[in-house]
Amino acid sequence: HEENIAENKYDTLGLEAAYLAQGQAQRVNDCYKNIELFEPVFNEKPTDKIAIGSLVCLEDDNAAQKWFYLGPAAGGLTVNVKQHAIAVVTPGAPMGKQLLNKQIDDEITLTITGKAHEYVVVEIL
Repeated sequence: HEENIAENKYDTLGLEAAYLAQGQAQRVNDCYKNIELFEPVFNEKPTDKIAIGSLVCLEDDNAAQKWFYLGPAAGGLTVNVKQHAIAVVTPGAPMGKQLLNKQIDDEITLTITGKAHEYVVVEIL
């Protein structure tokens, strides 16, 4: 674009704009790939074991509940649905590894910053 033409040999505005455009294009491609990974998951039937596509409610010792969605991608994303924060985890994450194939009333232990946290699976959707 004409606004990004260098005014002198030290002007890097055009180069910066190109890097930004490349990064945005890569992000769009990643989003499309994630959509392709999620589409087959929505057609899976719910089971009594946690699998990719399961929405899981965990409860800690203080009866505080946390919701997780075990997805094929987009780990770390958090969405709010009906006043519940739902975190997306993938099977490659420590939490995702712990969740796979668990059932209601199974326990999960995660060590975070050297401290063990215990959770019980209370609901699988």
